[in-house]
Amino acid sequence: MKNNMEYTKGEWKVNGFDKRLVQVDLYDGVNRFGIADCSNTGLLPEQEIANAQLISAAPEMYEALKVVYELLKMQYSIVLGHYPNYDKYTEIEQVEKALAKAEGR
Repeated sequence: MKNNMEYTKGEWKVNGFDKRLVQVDLYDGVNRFGIADCSNTGLLPEQEIANAQLISAAPEMYEALKVVYELLKMQYSIVLGHYPNYDKYTEIEQVEKALAKAEGR
């Protein structure tokens, strides 16, 4: 699976002052760039904070899911060698759909 993602590199984290803001501190530790503002959405504050936490984890989850995808493909190729009728597609398709959504495909 080819990766053409051009998301902002660096550590995405929830702002220490307003936990509804997601920012990236780039390489020098000084520059901060806003990624998402989950405040003033009309949701409960705890939902806004939870949304910001989920967004801040997105790059790590994306990279981890790519690894899981490759491992699933390897595992299923071994299983299919022993059980050719095994239905492999449920898990792999679920991961493929999530990666496609993240990549805008």
